Amino acid sequence: MIDDPAAETGQNPATGYDPHASSLLGEADPAVLDELYAIRGSIDNFDATLVYLLAERFKCTQRVGRLKAEHALPASDPGRE
Repeated sequence: MIDDPAAETGQNPATGYDPHASSLLGEADPAVLDELYAIRGSIDNFDATLVYLLAERFKCTQRVGRLKAEHALPASDPGRE
C-alpha cells in the first residue's frame, strides 16, 4: 500500500505534479519525450535546490537580525549594501 497520494498519481512529491504530463503525447517521438522528461527532471531538481538554498539563507538572515538586535546594532549596513 502506498501512503503518498502524489506517488499514486505519478506526481513528483517535491513539486506536486506529474513530470510526464504533457499535451505532446502522441505528437512527439517517444525518444524526444524521454529527453524532454529528463531535462524537466533536471529543472525540477534545480528548483528544489533553489528553494532549499533560499530557506537556508532566510535562516541566516534571521540569525543576523537577532544578533544585531541583541547588541543594539542598526538593522541596515550601508557599507555592505
